[in-house]
Amino acid sequence: MDFEAGVAHNADFLRITQISFVLLKPDYPQNTPKPETLRAQKSALMLRNGSRSYPTPLVMSADGAKALRVDTRTERQAAD
Repeated sequence: MDFEAGVAHNADFLRITQISFVLLKPDYPQNTPKPETLRAQKSALMLRNGSRSYPTPLVMSADGAKALRVDTRTERQAAD
């Protein structure tokens, strides 16, 4: 939620990232029934990317290879 509120909609962040990145925010509501196929896709995505929970911000290449896991537990300066 902090990333969403403080970074994701920031004009400077969007100006830089929209040139070369596609931002994807999968949403898996906890209290909404989901078909088995969607649950399987979620599990496969989490396993492939080493995610244990959502949200897990990742920077990935166009072919889907994980390039960088963003640690949201540590505060950073804007330049980072």
